[in-house]
Amino acid sequence: MSELVRLPDAEVARAASYARQALSPATLAAYAADWAGFEAWCRGRGVAALPATPVTVAAYLATLASTHAGSTLRRRLAAIGRAHRMAGQPWQGSRPALRGALAGIAPRRGTG
Repeated sequence: MSELVRLPDAEVARAASYARQALSPATLAAYAADWAGFEAWCRGRGVAALPATPVTVAAYLATLASTHAGSTLRRRLAAIGRAHRMAGQPWQGSRPALRGALAGIAPRRGTG
């Protein structure tokens, strides 16, 4: 069995740099704001933001349904998913609780 070896910091930093460049600065800023909002919402309810359960995320989206467009809700979901993946947490954004909540919200908001 081989021992775990620590990767050189420069290689890890290079990979992180490429990952940051995958999205535009505006998208990264929006995702950071979206994640901060989700974390605050979770903290206010005493639930974990990371890892978040699909039911927690669906409930969060439902609380925003009357004030946010469908496209904003989908971006918030994408931001939550990205935060999970970047932290090495499992993420399944297509879980029925999540997609069902979005699908049910869309007609009420008049957006797709």
